Parts: sequence; C-alpha cells; structure tokens
Amino acid sequence: MDKQYFIFTLLFFTLQTTPSFSSKSDKIFAFVLSDSLVPYLKIQKDLANDDFSVVRETATTWAASLKAGLNINPENKTINDLLITLQNFSKTEKHTQIRIQFGKISQVVIGYLKVHPIENKHYQLFFCPMFPQGYAFWIQSKKEGLSNPYWGKEMLTCGVRRNFN
Repeated sequence: MDKQYFIFTLLFFTLQTTPSFSSKSDKIFAFVLSDSLVPYLKIQKDLANDDFSVVRETATTWAASLKAGLNINPENKTINDLLITLQNFSKTEKHTQIRIQFGKISQVVIGYLKVHPIENKHYQLFFCPMFPQGYAFWIQSKKEGLSNPYWGKEMLTCGVRRNFN
C-alpha cells in the first residue's frame, strides 16, 4: 500500500472530528495534506490527459488504502462515501461516467478542505461551466496550469478559478 495514500486516509480519520487546530497543528496539517493529496491530484491530471487506465489503477489503490483505514474508524461516513465512490469509479467503463464519478470524489475532498481549512497557497479550486452532469469543481496544484479533468484534451483549458470560501 502506498505510504502517501495511507497518510491521507489517516488524516481523514484523525482530523475529521477535531473541531479546531492550534496554529502549529494548522501548519503541520497543511504540510502533510499537501503531500498526501497525491492520489486525488494524480487522478485529476490523468483525467485531463484522457489516461483512463491509469485513473482506474489509482482509484483502486486509493480505495484499498481507505478500506484499510476503515478498520480504525468503521463508522466514518465521509470515508465510507469516498470508498464507495472510488470503488464505483474503478469499475466504470464509460468515460463520461468516470468523469461524473470524479465529480463525486471532488465533492468529498473539496468539502473536507472547506471544513478543515489549510494553507490553500498550494492549491487552486476550479469550476467547469461547460460540464452538464453533476459536480464540476476540482482542485489542482497551483504549480500547474489549468487542466480540466471533466473534458480532458477536448477542452483542457475550460474552467473558472474559484475561492475556497
């Protein structure tokens, strides 16, 4: 199991129920999370490049990590929802359905980031006004140019930057 996926899972379980963080905790959380969003950011980038086989592999690996983490806190609804979505995601064959499932994953990840603010200087939030089905927001590293995972190469630079608030 990939170490970064496991760290991401542990963060969800450990920090989700913590109502507030001290200044030091905020900085540690931001650092660890920025390093642990690897599976999400990889899926986002691979969808933007229309690389669906790699997307399925990443989703399957991430789901396995979440499953292992559920042993720590089996009642965590957010993790259960994310796990179910990732399992569906990795089984989906139609490209449009894969992108719709990515929207569901994005909704969970972005919702978590909004509830547990971090130093968002590492990420940017985008919205695709042209994607007609489901949740059309995503995050990506600020180090990279706009790469739309909902349309891929067809409309790679379609998107509007939004604030996390």
